[in-house]
Amino acid sequence: MWSGLTSCGSPASDISQEPSSRTLTRGNGGQPGTLDPARAVDIHAFNVLGDLYEGLVTIGSDGTITPGAAARWQADAGLRRFEFELRADARWSTGEPVTAADFVRGLRRLADPDTNAPYASLFANISGFAAVQAGDAPLSALSVRAEGPRTLIIELDAPGHTLLDVLAMSVAAPVHASNAADGGFDDPERFVSNGAYRLASYRRNDRIALTANPHHRDVGRLGYCRVEYLPVVDPSTEVTMYRAGDLDMTHSLPPQQVATLRERLPDAVHIAPQLGTYFLALDVTEPALANRDLRRALSMAVDRHALVAMLGRGEQPAWGLLPPGLVDDAHYGWAALDDSERVIQARATYLRALGDAPPPELRLVFDAGDVHERIALTVAGMWRDSLGIEAVLDKREWGYFLDTRQRRTEWDAMRYAWFADYADAASFLGLFREGSEHNLPGYSDAGFEAALDLARGADTKDARAGALSEAALRIDDAYALIPLYHYVSKRLVHPDVAGYAGNLLDRHPSRHLSPRAAPERGCLP
Repeated sequence: MWSGLTSCGSPASDISQEPSSRTLTRGNGGQPGTLDPARAVDIHAFNVLGDLYEGLVTIGSDGTITPGAAARWQADAGLRRFEFELRADARWSTGEPVTAADFVRGLRRLADPDTNAPYASLFANISGFAAVQAGDAPLSALSVRAEGPRTLIIELDAPGHTLLDVLAMSVAAPVHASNAADGGFDDPERFVSNGAYRLASYRRNDRIALTANPHHRDVGRLGYCRVEYLPVVDPSTEVTMYRAGDLDMTHSLPPQQVATLRERLPDAVHIAPQLGTYFLALDVTEPALANRDLRRALSMAVDRHALVAMLGRGEQPAWGLLPPGLVDDAHYGWAALDDSERVIQARATYLRALGDAPPPELRLVFDAGDVHERIALTVAGMWRDSLGIEAVLDKREWGYFLDTRQRRTEWDAMRYAWFADYADAASFLGLFREGSEHNLPGYSDAGFEAALDLARGADTKDARAGALSEAALRIDDAYALIPLYHYVSKRLVHPDVAGYAGNLLDRHPSRHLSPRAAPERGCLP
């Protein structure tokens, strides 16, 4: 339970005050597991870390890659050697210069097997990474080096088509020598950051307060001098707090209130496409679901348009694993059929799969939550009406649900979702590699693996795009999963907060936001 939450006033009341008192209060959806950038794994931590740290590159207000602590960079023709030049005015919250050695230290911590960094594999392309992670080589074997205080060199084993994307993530943040030596990532007295904000207070299950970093180059241009993150888990509670003036931004919206909020607070509701897909994983290792035609029939029987209409939150029907725009032509060919023809073809495919055999008993497992249960009931009804299959619905509490993923005998279909870590098809397709913990279906296809290997080693963007498109078509054509919809971000943002813009990664650093009517910006001491 979070506690000790008090009203801080709405933006409208803050804008007439002195700059030092301008506060942005944000719902965070939950408590960060840690503020150690190498060990962080949840969105609650990443939201805060995006304000505290600045990587070599960062995310602009529109979600694109922009210069961060590095003023410029260049890569060789093969995209295997990247050179970054740090800004001369890059500073830690202590006032010390941020150096290339600080980034070397941060990336070595990611590769160090003792760190147990959840996102370390995103950097496996760095030369020497595999040997360091395996404990077969010292940290110095990682091909990340400083050439003087402001020049950083990164060398890769394969073309770094997505290197900038992963370097923009907070896991690739620099680490101050004092934090690397004795931790202190959750201690405001010891935490040292290089972003636009610094950690002012942090109490478990209570608000996290940040204040402007007086040594950051943008301190004179910040709109908000203080940012508070509240770990409110329940979206309905967030809405109540927003209405009371205790939140300027919510983390999310309760699905059952979206339509009403759109009507009553049209200037505050923000809904935008997001790189995330909600799907059902089908256990292809089960005898019944080893039949591709049966899996195809199950997918075709789902009316995605009716499903998203039932939810009423703006989600987009999914006709493939990947959200639109990541690769060309990755969707089901039958997506354009009208409902009656789609059902006819689904039944024909089902009969081809089973003939006169009785319908299989399928156990659909999902976690507790109004949305997940409504989706499970709706999909089960579509399977029953179109195919005559009666699914057994099995709702489980979150911890039990997570454990169930590894106990395949307890489920045939399981609800799952994935949000991209960076705007690239590989962030989705890599889930279904053999041996991946996220490959719930147990999908195995040599052609799929080969396509991803080809994409990883591709020398040109076109060759890589073609390989990723092939991989996407193969996973979709296997029907090892049933994509239901692509997510949208949805939250309330007070109309007096300027600078908010929806983007595919749903990242909104506080430095891009400001009181709309503030006569001046800046948080200079």
